[in-house]
Amino acid sequence: MSENASTALLMAGGLLISVLILTAGVFAFRSSANFAQNYEENVEESVLRMFNEKFEVYEGKALTMQDVISIANMAHDINEKKDGYNITVVLRDKGINLEKYKRTDLIKLMNDIDYGYPGSGKSETELYECKVGYGDDNNKNGIHRVNKVTIYKSNDKKIITSDEYQMDIK
Repeated sequence: MSENASTALLMAGGLLISVLILTAGVFAFRSSANFAQNYEENVEESVLRMFNEKFEVYEGKALTMQDVISIANMAHDINEKKDGYNITVVLRDKGINLEKYKRTDLIKLMNDIDYGYPGSGKSETELYECKVGYGDDNNKNGIHRVNKVTIYKSNDKKIITSDEYQMDIK
């Protein structure tokens, strides 16, 4: 009888060890799955923040026409990718969507509406400001993607020096 009890204890011990090993395996698998998911979310968040920073860097600063054209060109390039994300760049006081224009067309447009692009013969140029707007699409951490940049005239003007003019037309 003690031999049966000894065998039963060995079987119970083996079963207990098997359950512990299985539990440890499940825990390790779930931990690695969470790590991979967290890593993916962190990468997605970093990419989204870097995308937004391309436009946010201009917010709150006095912008020249070159800055406005750069913003419109970035939006135009992003919209050309046709990946489902579109950015609108609106010249507020004129109601013009700048992201639809290519660089050379933008320069001509700005000269046509007399915004003082260097090379237009003016001794001073308008300065601008912008406001960045965000869409409803967001990642899991609630970060929204930039979808609109509104450009408006600042009350300030900048005197263009001959050095700046030479640098701008190169």
